[in-house]
Amino acid sequence: MPSVSSAAPDVSGRIPLLIGVTGHRDLRDSDRPTLETKVRAILEEQRRNYPHTPLILLSPLAEGADRLAARVALDLGVRLYVPLPVSRDSYMADFQDAASRDEFNALAARADAVYVLTEKCEENAPRDECYKQVGRFVAEHCQILIALWDGVDADKVGGTSDIVDWRLKILPREATSQLHPPDPVRSGPVYQIITPRQGSAEPANAFAVLRRFPESSGHESTPEQIFREAYSGIDRFNKSIAAGGASLSEAAAQSRAQLLPDIEAEKLPNGLRITRQCFAVADALAGKYRSRTLGSHRWIFILVFLAVCGYELSAHVFHREVIGFFIYPLVLGIAYAVYLLARRRNYQDRYHDFRALAEGLRIQFYWRLAGLDLSVEEFYLRRQRREMNWVRAAIRDCWSLQRGDPPTIRIDLVREYWLKNQLEYFTQRAPQEHARERRYKIAIRVSLGIGLVLAVALAVLRGKPTALGENWYKWIEDHHQVEELLILFSTLPMVLSALLHNYRERIELGSHVKQYKVMGVLFATAWNRLSTKNSNESVAADQAVIEELGREALVENGDWVLMLRDRPLIVPHAK
Repeated sequence: MPSVSSAAPDVSGRIPLLIGVTGHRDLRDSDRPTLETKVRAILEEQRRNYPHTPLILLSPLAEGADRLAARVALDLGVRLYVPLPVSRDSYMADFQDAASRDEFNALAARADAVYVLTEKCEENAPRDECYKQVGRFVAEHCQILIALWDGVDADKVGGTSDIVDWRLKILPREATSQLHPPDPVRSGPVYQIITPRQGSAEPANAFAVLRRFPESSGHESTPEQIFREAYSGIDRFNKSIAAGGASLSEAAAQSRAQLLPDIEAEKLPNGLRITRQCFAVADALAGKYRSRTLGSHRWIFILVFLAVCGYELSAHVFHREVIGFFIYPLVLGIAYAVYLLARRRNYQDRYHDFRALAEGLRIQFYWRLAGLDLSVEEFYLRRQRREMNWVRAAIRDCWSLQRGDPPTIRIDLVREYWLKNQLEYFTQRAPQEHARERRYKIAIRVSLGIGLVLAVALAVLRGKPTALGENWYKWIEDHHQVEELLILFSTLPMVLSALLHNYRERIELGSHVKQYKVMGVLFATAWNRLSTKNSNESVAADQAVIEELGREALVENGDWVLMLRDRPLIVPHAK
């Protein structure tokens, strides 16, 4: 699929909202100002609804509605992508005259990308079939479709009524053909602007704007709810990028280099560069919120332990139990404040969501780099349903933009920067996490053992005071603080042991060890199976291995995210 032109991608890493257009070619000249106002209002509505999300218009730039929407979008600063059903020269031969061809060229020159579809029509294929193909491409890959249409079913292959009917009925039906919920990205609306045509009677309610959603079944939410929740989630992600500052930019630069070095990335086509940048900021944000999540866990458990220590010291050492009654709720209140702040700012869910997005984009990037035209969204996070729909929608957006790229098959880069790097990472992290888990287990056992020994000693002193001899008994009687210290130091190790055990479960140390071991085996197996040759047969075999590895990794990541989301942040009840 040769890319005719390509501009620099949005380097911010924000996930875009893709808006498509379809409509009549034979617009009335007198209606154009009104139609432009309606299209502008729709685009501005999306900017209000999703203020941190960039907009991209998909328009084949056919005469009439396609170009009208493109002009309005460009005037508003919306980026333009132009998918073509056939080669540019062949496409332009269909235009009415030289003025129309000049108009096409002028708009195409302002586009970020002009490309021929992968499944392009043969040059001698019926034009209706070609236009149906490009119309359905736009309708499938956009999240909002603007249709300048009078509402009359013209019964024409590739016509506006055919494209709108396919998006509202057939496409969602295909999405529900398996036992899973409808794909959220296929549930976006069609904004129909009732549009008169040259030589036809003016329709009723001309220029009214109707918002229509695809048919839906088998889901607990309406298509409108699914769409709004998904793109609200994407807008929150984009807002996090805007608020990230210099530290996020530095972390994202490191993530980009780990995915693929800049010297190699400079050669990539537009869609892959966008996916790489989106991965980088998602990975950097996941690291940021992981640190904040673990920090919140750590401080909550430390404060709970200090609250218990404060009470026990006041009550059993200093004999000021009243002071303990103040210290305990005060320090515990600080722990709850940390908890509420973490919950309010949603540290844990952001960490899980951004990590899931980064891992999905990683696989989407390498699949495309290997020449696989597969969407990660079709295989990922099926069991997470509503709460993770935005992640799947974001990944699909990147895949849609990749479909404008020329063919790229770089198995060598996939092998070097995905398989090798991930294999090294997991084989190193598995023993590190295992050692860390072991240290926690030892600390828990030692604390528990100390508490038990001291508890037994206290029981002996109380049950048989002379068991240690008369001299010891007399000394303990003279130093009554000893018994109080034994009470204290038999209680605190028990509390510490319980808190450490709870903390270990919350940070999922054991689950991390298991995941790293499983992923290490997966990547080691794929590394051994992947060929270093470059014959046609080996490329096909290597692509099959890379696809299989990606699917397995998606299942493992999805299960890991689901497990973590079942372990929310808590304040343990220590007393």
